[in-house]
Amino acid sequence: KLDKLDTLEAREFSLPTAGLTPGDYAVQYELLDKDSHVLVSAARDLILDPKLPDRIRSLRAQSEKLALAGVAAKGPLHALAVETVEFVAAQYDAALRAPLAGYVQNMSPLAATLAGFSKPYYSTDSIVPARDLPLAEELAEGLLAGASPLAARKGDLRLAYRSAPDQILVPFRIFLPPAYDPAKKWPLAVVLHGASGDEGSYFERYRDAAGENVTAKLAAGRGYIVLAPNGRGPASFYNAAGAQDVFDAVDRVKAAWSVDEKQVFLTGHSMGAMGTISLSLDARSRFAGFAAVAGVPITPMDYSKAPAVPFLFVHAGNDFFFPTDEVRRFGFVLEKRYKLFEYVEFPGVDHVAVGTASMPKVFDFFDSVRAGAFKPSGKSVPLPSNLK
Repeated sequence: KLDKLDTLEAREFSLPTAGLTPGDYAVQYELLDKDSHVLVSAARDLILDPKLPDRIRSLRAQSEKLALAGVAAKGPLHALAVETVEFVAAQYDAALRAPLAGYVQNMSPLAATLAGFSKPYYSTDSIVPARDLPLAEELAEGLLAGASPLAARKGDLRLAYRSAPDQILVPFRIFLPPAYDPAKKWPLAVVLHGASGDEGSYFERYRDAAGENVTAKLAAGRGYIVLAPNGRGPASFYNAAGAQDVFDAVDRVKAAWSVDEKQVFLTGHSMGAMGTISLSLDARSRFAGFAAVAGVPITPMDYSKAPAVPFLFVHAGNDFFFPTDEVRRFGFVLEKRYKLFEYVEFPGVDHVAVGTASMPKVFDFFDSVRAGAFKPSGKSVPLPSNLK
């Protein structure tokens, strides 16, 4: 266990790239103990491209052309495409000019991303040229040619929008199922990441035994659009600007894609569960159902405002952050306030693993609400051991 982090020493080293052909690579980093056992494993995405600086400068120039031409005013999809191009161009241009320690190193010709721990609640890579640049370039070229390049795109996309209150460009992830057709209305699942996470957590960290992303797999199979907001950082707890980001991102997605306004659901893991609970009490909330997974609010809330909307509360029986007695005690509060409440406990599952383990249950819950078939089981939250 890493119980003495203060004894670790920082080490610098160079990564030899001589002889490698241009392309996308991944580097695996491992921290070993004295017996060569892996303590921490992390990966970095790398791109070898001597033309990378030119590509970034070209994208910045295209972004400026789009702004001057007023292309964003053509419609919601055009606006998101323009804002995404601007976001990626600015992010990578800044990295070229002044690389951020820990995020980008030796950008020309080698770009490296921040290593992320293989845990759902740790952040994903914010700088991934192989992911971001091709999409941004495609969007820019399509827009300048008079097309709407996002109109035909499906699958997992990292986009950005400009926040009205402060004009900040904020990233988000969206998944459009393979069967998506704008001629019909689709349910929307909004997923809130945990502390130290970001908009990519639900798409890059939650994987089954076969290595497939559970979020995308379930959404594709059951026909959901999935939105993962950034929440204004890794530790906003979805207060103030973080909450505003969730509502703003939902509004932008509903304006751009064919979303059923009556089938918009909210779920979150860990800090995302805290956000789910707090946003359920927000007067702006219009969600059809809530699923909070492995999280308990750390600040007092007025539960007299609890809406008469289905609420699923999930706990990990072996949660190392939130002890079972504490969670069950809090569950009593929710059970008394939310009229359509269901408590589910995953025995022996820890705080991290429950994010993936509970995903099918969460989508089952959404499906039952959509079908008008959800009914609480009537089983009360088990009494905490100190109240028996």
